[in-house]
Amino acid sequence: MQPEATFLDQIEPKPPMPTRPRKLYTMTGVIIATLFGAPMAGCVIMAINAFRLGRPRQAWMLLSGGFIATAALITIGFLIPDSWHVPSLSLMVPQVMAMGGIAKSLQKADIDAHKAAGGRFSSSWLAAAIGLATCLVLFVGALAAMVSMSGPTGTEVQVGSVSVYYADEATEADAQMLASELKRIEFLDGDEHPLSLQISKDAKGYTVCFVLNDEALKDPTMSEGFRRIGAQLANGKLGHPLKIWLCDDVWFKKIKVEIR
Repeated sequence: MQPEATFLDQIEPKPPMPTRPRKLYTMTGVIIATLFGAPMAGCVIMAINAFRLGRPRQAWMLLSGGFIATAALITIGFLIPDSWHVPSLSLMVPQVMAMGGIAKSLQKADIDAHKAAGGRFSSSWLAAAIGLATCLVLFVGALAAMVSMSGPTGTEVQVGSVSVYYADEATEADAQMLASELKRIEFLDGDEHPLSLQISKDAKGYTVCFVLNDEALKDPTMSEGFRRIGAQLANGKLGHPLKIWLCDDVWFKKIKVEIR
């Protein structure tokens, strides 16, 4: 039999039993996750905190912002030519500083209040694991994007042992003309070595892409050598200005040479 409610219970109901607060990640956890998994991982940590603090809107905004920022950084990393020799640290430090500033602005007060109330915190090791897991997901995603984007664009024309692709406003005649000009300047010496090229054209002129192996791309003299080749082509039928890209074996542009 249930005990009858007293008069005090009716006018002042008993508050529900307090629930034990959930663990939060510290500022250090955000930084560690960012170091291992870019801004996306740091935002995942902050989003977990936001969900546990009852702020789902903030959590989803953090996840969206982290994805956009990380995608932008990956794109910038691909676009920076190897010839610039940009150290990885110069990209990492701004990421960590930015994420630390965002975490401080959005959640430091909550973390401090949680600590003052005797709340528990999630392990920094777990934050590192989340960072590594995020890094793995980003790597697989970037690899899939690279595979889908790799390879030449345009239509192929075989000129002897040379595969010439023409794209954009360039035509098959332009591809034939490029092969002819390379023979004229003796770049193609008749040894029948397989070679892949691409020629494209827009309102500003021609762009020619040469595919080289990794060893050649690392050669510091290669850029100047192709500048001389480009000058000969520009003084011939390709005209000025002429843009040359030295690409790796999956057609990612690495070194840019412009002839004006």
